[in-house]
Amino acid sequence: MSRPDMVIVDDEPDFAAFVATVAEGMGFAVRLAESGMALRRLYGERRPDLVMLDIVMPDEDGIEVARWLHEAAYAGGLILISGHNPLYLKMAAVLRELAGERPPVILRKPIRLAELRAAMQPWADT
Repeated sequence: MSRPDMVIVDDEPDFAAFVATVAEGMGFAVRLAESGMALRRLYGERRPDLVMLDIVMPDEDGIEVARWLHEAAYAGGLILISGHNPLYLKMAAVLRELAGERPPVILRKPIRLAELRAAMQPWADT
């Protein structure tokens, strides 16, 4: 059986590397994307089982990327993260629910290790 595929979309390399290390330890095959455009390229190669998406990024915000995932008929898991105003996370979650999709997992930075593992566990191989 192949490992579940996860894409981490975050413009903070240190945070993305931290999440990648934890995810790989849980059995995920991890790919990193520093922007929505990078996610689109990776998505074209292989649809992930789980996407962790930062809401506040410089070129394109996570709400726009989440909308693109909806238009691309993405059916995998979605974890939304932000270290900024929690209303951004709530707005993205509400938009997904209004589109008839399952609600995303919502995490606020800084994230505790146990909280991160619990959020990824439903899609993990271990």
